[in-house]
Amino acid sequence: MTTTLPWISLLNRWPPSGDVLRDVEELAREDLETHFGDAFAFDPILVTPMIDHDGDEYLRIRVIYDGDPDMMDSVLAHRLSIRIEPKLREMGFMQFPSSSFVPKAEWEEIRRERAEASPSSTTSASATSAPECGADAPPSAKHKQERSATMTTTLPWISLLYRWPPSDDVLREAGELVKNDLEGHFGDTFVFDPIVVIPKIDHDEVEYLHIYIVFDGDFDLLETRWTGRLYSRMRSRLLEMGIMSYTSESYVEKSEWEYLGERILKRAETKVIL
Repeated sequence: MTTTLPWISLLNRWPPSGDVLRDVEELAREDLETHFGDAFAFDPILVTPMIDHDGDEYLRIRVIYDGDPDMMDSVLAHRLSIRIEPKLREMGFMQFPSSSFVPKAEWEEIRRERAEASPSSTTSASATSAPECGADAPPSAKHKQERSATMTTTLPWISLLYRWPPSDDVLREAGELVKNDLEGHFGDTFVFDPIVVIPKIDHDEVEYLHIYIVFDGDFDLLETRWTGRLYSRMRSRLLEMGIMSYTSESYVEKSEWEYLGERILKRAETKVIL
């Protein structure tokens, strides 16, 4: 596909090459270091080519950061996608990128717990291994969206048939948990509407929930240190619901959602909107 940009003439290749993905990684890293200075170490930054349920390609950018989560300005962080989108379009990426941020300690703990609870550890040796990941790996949307595997866990109060994506009832309960947490803290200072819960799969084939939190109110009052700890506050309750993976959150101002919302909702086949 030839683009109209005068300095780009290319055959549209998907997934992009490793060199192109590294360019995107450096673009994201440069943006984050510009906005956060040396307050955090952003390593690794994982850029994964994906294909959504409509067959459209997009990039998922997972930022693992080392530093005090209470110092992370979550709204500034989650605007990464908005800030780098113009440059990505110049590089030939027409779809809006998805970005999420995970503290390094939580990332390592989640990966360890998932490895311990993985169905492959309790199934027969004939089970197939997960597809390889990287620049030329098949996008995860090619893999099954619904999986059932009996999981044993060290938590005595959970014994369940693991299902992904979760049912709409479970997604709605997760969304209500978020809404209650935010409204309990902020009262009527903000209106959080809508809250959108979307089940996704990351580059390591690990399931997680991405939660878009649309807010109407004074940005300066949005205590970003507190909102950045949302997952930590919800984690035990999510485990009780059978959601063993992490969540990532994007806080979006109402005016920005009017521009982004239609595109985000269109490419999410499974979602719950509160």
